[in-house]
Amino acid sequence: VEGPGDILVFLTGEEEIESAVSALQEEAADAARRLIGSSSGSGNNGNGGPERFTVHPLYAGLSPAQQMEAFRPAARYTRKIVVASNVAETSVTIEGVVYVVDCCFVKQKAYDPKRGMESLLTAEASKASANQRAGYTC
Repeated sequence: VEGPGDILVFLTGEEEIESAVSALQEEAADAARRLIGSSSGSGNNGNGGPERFTVHPLYAGLSPAQQMEAFRPAARYTRKIVVASNVAETSVTIEGVVYVVDCCFVKQKAYDPKRGMESLLTAEASKASANQRAGYTC
């Protein structure tokens, strides 16, 4: 991603979020090793974007302290990537977000009459939901 600004990634649930966070944290560690080995040390990637990044999950099952990490500003020359469920879709603002990546799917409760219980199913996000998510870039 070129230019400064934080990134908000919408995924469907805890397992998918934790998997993405883990992969991104590995990439962040690799990027830090490359940065230490380089002689530039300018703090940006030549396109105006930061060379370093931090990754933070955000979903309802996290403790309040863990959730608050997603709202803290990133350090200088560091891009913050928040990987979130639809909990970040409404009623919260994450300052600094300039880029939004949306998988366009959500987890929704659905009643299964054969089993006589509710379960969470992955479904396409509504147009209103997608517009709400995209509003982060405004």
